[in-house]
Amino acid sequence: MKFDSSYDRSKARRLVADLQQRKSQSKLKAGATGAAMALPTGSMPSLDVNDPGIYRQDVINGLLDWLLSTEGMARVMLVDQRGLVVAERGDQGDWDMESLGCHMVEAMGLLSRAREGGACPELIIWQNGDWWLAAVELCLDPESLVLGLVSTTAQMPESLAFFRGRLVERLRGER
Repeated sequence: MKFDSSYDRSKARRLVADLQQRKSQSKLKAGATGAAMALPTGSMPSLDVNDPGIYRQDVINGLLDWLLSTEGMARVMLVDQRGLVVAERGDQGDWDMESLGCHMVEAMGLLSRAREGGACPELIIWQNGDWWLAAVELCLDPESLVLGLVSTTAQMPESLAFFRGRLVERLRGER
């Protein structure tokens, strides 16, 4: 009698071979830099959070609009640590952004509790049907925010790191 268990080494080898094949098939075409990286096609907004005549919400909306100019990007949002949407832009898809924002923050918290030391993940990328979703932590004072992205194409971790760096820099007023 043979049991279907995780201790079946031949099954494990087949699984690893299948995953390696899928990984090689799912690689995006690399550009001149060697990595496929989606970047916004629009120019970075020039609004500064430290300008006394500017509303902070205008700066945030401008930055989110800038992110929407990235190929495949459908919706973007900023969410606070309680899961409340601070700002959102875009209208593609049938997403309940309030619910999605809560789930993104909850997922990041759950993953931090599942890891030794409780370190929060910097980013999460997953696929839901035809959509790619990503959550990226923005370390800001006094409270971190989560950047939520909904896209029709997979966003590379390098792109997400770039987005995080530019948004944190601009929202801190470092330019």
